[in-house]
Amino acid sequence: MQSQLAYQKIVQRLKEVRDKENRTATLFGFFFCVLLGLGIVVLSSLIENIFHFGTTARAILFYFSVVSFVGIFFWFVGRPLLKLLGVGKRDSEEEIAVKVGNYFPHVKDTLRNAMELLREREHTAKMYSTALIDAALLDIYEIIAPLDFTTSVDTSRLKKIQKRFSIIVVIIAANAIIFPTFFFSPL
Repeated sequence: MQSQLAYQKIVQRLKEVRDKENRTATLFGFFFCVLLGLGIVVLSSLIENIFHFGTTARAILFYFSVVSFVGIFFWFVGRPLLKLLGVGKRDSEEEIAVKVGNYFPHVKDTLRNAMELLREREHTAKMYSTALIDAALLDIYEIIAPLDFTTSVDTSRLKKIQKRFSIIVVIIAANAIIFPTFFFSPL
């Protein structure tokens, strides 16, 4: 029974890793889309100012920008958000165990092997001793118990884009203060 409890704790910790990965991807997507939206507005305004399009060309440019932005928003924000909410294909516990094992070299395949052993415990009970399987699982759990699995999630991309986002917001705010008539005039 202790091995089942250890298995549940491992699965819960792997779920925390999956959730952190999806939260990180969702936040990255949000910041990316906001920056992309700002870029689309600036680029569209620049194109319009250079070429002085007529009404039809402006409408095409506008709708193309909106459709592109919505598609990219769904891809970078919607997909990870749906995964976070449990909708759609998500990484299995074994896949996450492999990622965690790659981050912690002394664990490597041990975590994934432990999950497979527990999952197939009833099927292998005829061929192997369940007491031996339980003892092996408890030994593995003691090795991984002090590890914080969520540190295996790479957040470097999120930190980089947050820095870029902050810089862009400061530049936009400075432009609004320095050139208020240009910034707040109707397009």
